[in-house]
Amino acid sequence: FPATDELVLPATQTYDDGEVVEWATEQTGDEEPDHPAPTLALAAASATDDHHGGRAAGGDASAVDDSGDGGVDPLSVAALVVAVVALGLTVNNRRRAS
Repeated sequence: FPATDELVLPATQTYDDGEVVEWATEQTGDEEPDHPAPTLALAAASATDDHHGGRAAGGDASAVDDSGDGGVDPLSVAALVVAVVALGLTVNNRRRAS
């Protein structure tokens, strides 16, 4: 990344009716422009950053778990079981109806 605190990302939005909006205006002064360019705040990496996109140890509780343990989420398993049972009941009911 460039040596800057933020990266400005100009964008062009085209609607179905052919209207085109340029989101490229940088904010100057206190007033927000009608179509401000999206910006991305950049921060320097910390010394403990492992560069894998997740948070370092002790980070935010909502951080991505990239530990690679391959653990299975019990809620996902339960949802899969419910879906399979529902599919089975649906197929069974359709066979009875015909």
